[in-house]
Amino acid sequence: MKNILVPVQTGYEETELITTLNILFRNKINYTLWSVEGLDTVKSSHEAFVKTKQFFPAEKHFDAIFIPGGPAVKDLLEYDEIIHLVKKFNEENKIIASICAGPEVLLKAGVLEGKKYTAHPEFANGENKLEKTVVANKNIVSGKDYEATVEFANKLVQELNN
Repeated sequence: MKNILVPVQTGYEETELITTLNILFRNKINYTLWSVEGLDTVKSSHEAFVKTKQFFPAEKHFDAIFIPGGPAVKDLLEYDEIIHLVKKFNEENKIIASICAGPEVLLKAGVLEGKKYTAHPEFANGENKLEKTVVANKNIVSGKDYEATVEFANKLVQELNN
């Protein structure tokens, strides 16, 4: 069974996170929500709450990492541990998924070089950014915004099952 690491920060976009988690669950893909802040419950940008692991779950093997969007992304960019993890997943050719503002983390980690991707129009503006709803290229799966969440999550499931 596949396992996905989901770093969650206060201010995440709940549609992007919860809908994606629901689709992963329905497809029998495990996920672990990890609070980079060390909290056991993390609040979204619109007052939704999720239960999280307070410490990095080092005992688990992960096949992918998923970075949801929302105002939290600006804070995620400040965690060297997140940037290092994204680089490590890329070096191991594991799937790196992100949506909306989430690709900002991938851009900072330098893993979008030579890869096509999408993001919210206001974020992650690089030379390979496409104006599409969902893009899967090499080990990167990206979605444009909250409206793309169902298509994004289904593409992530498809890529994980390949």
